[in-house]
Amino acid sequence: MREVILFEDVIQNFSHYIANICGDRTTSFSTFCSSDNPKPQALAWAKSQHIPKLLSNSSSFPSVIITDLNEVDYSFKNGVVILQTAKPKLLFIKLLKQYFEQRPLWGIAPSANISPKAEIHPEVYIGPNCVIGASKIGKGCIIEGNNFIYDNVVLKQNVIVQAGAVLGSKGMSLARDSDGKLLDFPSLGELIIEDGVEIGSNCVIDMAVLEKTVIGAGTKINSLTFIGNTVSIGDDNYISVCVNVNGSVKIGNRNFIGSGSSIRNKAVVGNGNTIGSGSIVVKNITDNNTVYGNPAKESSKSKGIEL
Repeated sequence: MREVILFEDVIQNFSHYIANICGDRTTSFSTFCSSDNPKPQALAWAKSQHIPKLLSNSSSFPSVIITDLNEVDYSFKNGVVILQTAKPKLLFIKLLKQYFEQRPLWGIAPSANISPKAEIHPEVYIGPNCVIGASKIGKGCIIEGNNFIYDNVVLKQNVIVQAGAVLGSKGMSLARDSDGKLLDFPSLGELIIEDGVEIGSNCVIDMAVLEKTVIGAGTKINSLTFIGNTVSIGDDNYISVCVNVNGSVKIGNRNFIGSGSSIRNKAVVGNGNTIGSGSIVVKNITDNNTVYGNPAKESSKSKGIEL
């Protein structure tokens, strides 16, 4: 049974996110729900225009509702409080992480295969069937089961690697000899994953050939994405599912890269851009653009995605 969380605790911890409070401040919650499937004694997030419908059920409505700054028209109910904030999705996420998210206990699963040359902070979790080479794993990292991390990979602090990822694999930078045979570059560099990065299930990130592949702090990479050798990605980017980032690409900060996109090798993407789903990027992109299509072109009609 979950503990009861007093609304006053929310005010104490998150008052700087709250613009307005309407309703019963003495209420509490012990679970969470979506606006489509309300539950009693729950924390919920809903658009302001949907709140009357959300509260229309006399027996099953949430006790704490997070919404936007628009005017709310509803019949007051005992035990219900409405929080208005500029970014309701953000506040809802923060409350879920504060009160409901469960993280694994620190430790290494018995079936994990760890190199004796690996440097692993004691406060990490490494799940079943992982293979960890001569790499460095920093404080607070969570590595779920069935991950393969090669030598010369550095995970800094609070990195999350979901199941089935491959980090530091050998890239294929090739040259053809006089007989037409392909000869591959050895991968002699490093892969650096900065603080707070999250890597989705079954992603592959290649080792640099000579220098470094770098994933910047706070960047989130969704499942089934490939990142080639010697790529440099800045801070706080979101890279969606099934994205292909080819070798030596440089990406700045706070970009949104849509699902199924592909970025040509050595392309440069600046800061604050939105790359639409399925786009093929063949030219450099400066800052604060929205591009989409094949080949990707700038659009003045489409507004960029802001998380």
